[in-house]
Amino acid sequence: LMGCEGSSCVVELGNALGVDGLVVMSVTKSDPYYLASARVLRTRDGSAWTQATRRVDREGQLFDAMQEMADTFVPELVGLTLEVK
Repeated sequence: LMGCEGSSCVVELGNALGVDGLVVMSVTKSDPYYLASARVLRTRDGSAWTQATRRVDREGQLFDAMQEMADTFVPELVGLTLEVK
């Protein structure tokens, strides 16, 4: 949600949804690159559970970068080991 970046907003939203964490992603254009950032925030207190950042050369690479970040979060959050192809 746009404008919901503070920890109190994350806690309120997470409690309303009944979830333990929320993924917050952002994209910044810094010529000639794009910087994609993602954080998983704990909904009990708004603290960062895990986070990642990727730099890409083209806008078309952003989706893959976001997917890669999400894939790195899964093992840490659920304690599993996934085979990434």
